[in-house]
Amino acid sequence: MYSVSNAEAERAGAMFLELEGCDLDPAAEVTLASLLPPAKMGLILPDDIVLVNLTGVGYHRLILGHVLYPQLPDTTMPASCLSFASSTPLKSAEKTFRNIFLLA
Repeated sequence: MYSVSNAEAERAGAMFLELEGCDLDPAAEVTLASLLPPAKMGLILPDDIVLVNLTGVGYHRLILGHVLYPQLPDTTMPASCLSFASSTPLKSAEKTFRNIFLLA
Protein backbone atom coordinates (compact mmCIF):
# COMPACT_ATOMS: atom_id res chain seq x y z
CA MET A 1 0.00 0.00 0.00
CA TYR A 2 1.32 3.44 -0.88
CA SER A 3 0.35 6.81 0.51
CA VAL A 4 0.04 9.76 -1.84
CA SER A 5 -0.22 13.48 -1.27
CA ASN A 6 -3.11 15.61 -2.46
CA ALA A 7 -0.80 17.12 -5.09
CA GLU A 8 0.16 13.65 -6.38
CA ALA A 9 -3.51 12.67 -6.57
CA GLU A 10 -4.35 15.85 -8.46
CA ARG A 11 -1.48 15.23 -10.91
CA ALA A 12 -2.73 11.69 -11.51
CA GLY A 13 -6.21 13.09 -12.14
CA ALA A 14 -4.83 15.65 -14.59
CA MET A 15 -2.91 12.90 -16.39
CA PHE A 16 -6.08 10.79 -16.66
CA LEU A 17 -8.04 13.77 -17.99
CA GLU A 18 -5.38 14.43 -20.62
CA LEU A 19 -5.06 10.79 -21.70
CA GLU A 20 -8.67 9.61 -21.38
CA GLY A 21 -10.67 12.83 -21.72
CA CYS A 22 -12.59 12.31 -18.49
CA ASP A 23 -12.08 13.84 -15.07
CA LEU A 24 -12.00 11.78 -11.89
CA ASP A 25 -13.53 12.10 -8.48
CA PRO A 26 -10.84 12.84 -5.82
CA ALA A 27 -11.01 9.30 -4.39
CA ALA A 28 -10.40 7.84 -7.86
CA GLU A 29 -7.46 10.23 -8.29
CA VAL A 30 -5.92 8.80 -5.10
CA THR A 31 -6.47 5.26 -6.37
CA LEU A 32 -4.74 6.04 -9.65
CA ALA A 33 -1.90 7.94 -7.96
CA SER A 34 -1.22 4.98 -5.67
CA LEU A 35 -0.26 2.91 -8.73
CA LEU A 36 2.49 5.29 -9.81
CA PRO A 37 5.11 4.51 -7.09
CA PRO A 38 5.11 0.74 -7.72
CA ALA A 39 5.18 1.38 -11.48
CA LYS A 40 8.19 3.69 -11.09
CA MET A 41 9.92 1.04 -8.92
CA GLY A 42 9.37 -1.61 -11.60
CA LEU A 43 6.89 -3.59 -9.51
CA ILE A 44 4.23 -3.00 -12.18
CA LEU A 45 5.68 -3.55 -15.63
CA PRO A 46 4.44 -1.96 -18.88
CA ASP A 47 2.92 -5.24 -20.12
CA ASP A 48 1.33 -6.20 -16.79
CA ILE A 49 -2.46 -6.26 -16.64
CA VAL A 50 -3.80 -4.28 -13.70
CA LEU A 51 -7.51 -3.95 -12.99
CA VAL A 52 -8.37 -0.59 -11.44
CA ASN A 53 -11.94 0.27 -10.57
CA LEU A 54 -12.11 4.05 -10.97
CA THR A 55 -15.58 4.88 -9.76
CA GLY A 56 -16.63 8.48 -9.65
CA VAL A 57 -15.92 10.12 -12.98
CA GLY A 58 -17.33 13.39 -14.24
CA TYR A 59 -16.74 15.03 -10.86
CA HIS A 60 -15.86 18.46 -12.26
CA ARG A 61 -18.73 18.35 -14.73
CA LEU A 62 -21.10 17.82 -11.82
CA ILE A 63 -19.65 20.82 -9.99
CA LEU A 64 -20.08 22.94 -13.12
CA GLY A 65 -23.76 21.98 -13.32
CA HIS A 66 -23.57 19.64 -16.31
CA VAL A 67 -26.27 17.01 -16.50
CA LEU A 68 -24.91 13.54 -15.81
CA TYR A 69 -26.66 10.51 -17.24
CA PRO A 70 -26.44 7.38 -15.08
CA GLN A 71 -25.45 4.30 -17.03
CA LEU A 72 -26.80 0.83 -16.44
CA PRO A 73 -24.34 -2.06 -16.29
CA ASP A 74 -23.85 -4.11 -19.45
CA THR A 75 -24.12 -7.34 -17.48
CA THR A 76 -25.76 -8.26 -14.22
CA MET A 77 -25.84 -11.49 -12.27
CA PRO A 78 -28.37 -12.68 -9.71
CA ALA A 79 -27.21 -12.62 -6.10
CA SER A 80 -27.67 -16.40 -5.97
CA CYS A 81 -24.52 -16.73 -8.09
CA LEU A 82 -22.53 -15.32 -5.19
CA SER A 83 -23.77 -17.76 -2.57
CA PHE A 84 -21.02 -19.28 -0.46
CA ALA A 85 -23.28 -22.09 0.73
CA SER A 86 -22.55 -24.18 -2.35
CA SER A 87 -19.76 -24.28 -4.91
CA THR A 88 -22.24 -24.80 -7.76
CA PRO A 89 -23.46 -21.17 -7.95
CA LEU A 90 -19.86 -19.95 -7.72
CA LYS A 91 -18.88 -22.17 -10.63
CA SER A 92 -21.84 -20.76 -12.55
CA ALA A 93 -20.68 -17.22 -11.77
CA GLU A 94 -17.11 -18.05 -12.78
CA LYS A 95 -18.31 -19.50 -16.09
CA THR A 96 -20.42 -16.41 -16.75
CA PHE A 97 -17.49 -14.09 -16.04
CA ARG A 98 -15.18 -16.16 -18.23
CA ASN A 99 -17.69 -15.90 -21.08
CA ILE A 100 -18.08 -12.16 -20.57
CA PHE A 101 -14.36 -11.53 -20.65
CA LEU A 102 -13.60 -14.16 -23.30
CA LEU A 103 -11.36 -16.13 -20.98
CA ALA A 104 -13.07 -19.46 -21.62
